[in-house]
Amino acid sequence: MLSKVHNGWAHWTSNKPIHKPSDFNGLKWRVMKSPMLVESMKRFGASPTPLAFGQVYSGLQLKMIDGHGNSILFIRDFKLYEVQDYITFSYPYLYFANTVVNKAFFEKQSKKMQDTILEAIEELTETMWKVYYDLRDEALTDIKKAKPNIIINELTDEELKVFKNAALPVREIYFERIGKDGRLIIESVLKEIDKANN
Repeated sequence: MLSKVHNGWAHWTSNKPIHKPSDFNGLKWRVMKSPMLVESMKRFGASPTPLAFGQVYSGLQLKMIDGHGNSILFIRDFKLYEVQDYITFSYPYLYFANTVVNKAFFEKQSKKMQDTILEAIEELTETMWKVYYDLRDEALTDIKKAKPNIIINELTDEELKVFKNAALPVREIYFERIGKDGRLIIESVLKEIDKANN
């Protein structure tokens, strides 16, 4: 793997407003087949429902599920806003696209070509972190134009903190799964994040 490229924050779509974990009570919520996402949604009071992405539109349309999380780009591109009334900016997780190269192929290249590939990837990565927000704004504009009555809500810092605290016990479940060494790595990353934010 050469780098991770910003591919958009996930946000929630639903047919009711969501401002606090109890707003999830009774909702069948589409999740990817990730034990951590399942556990997080349980903490909010939802009924997590693993479902292939290709079934999300029809699942929402037929009320098999009540909501889901995805990037604004996917919500627009797959017209998920057509069958949902609310989009809540919630930032529960970030999608990444990985840039990869076959190791054997890369090592066969000249040093000059290897350096050129690495420089191009570095430039691409920096550009994509900047470009994403323009793409997101464009997608929002398209959604509002296609469905003027859609309600777009951004959770406040206080609301986000309540969700974060509700999901925090899931971290311990993750630590149990990854073991002592994994825990040390995650804790060191969290310390670096705290340093960067202060």
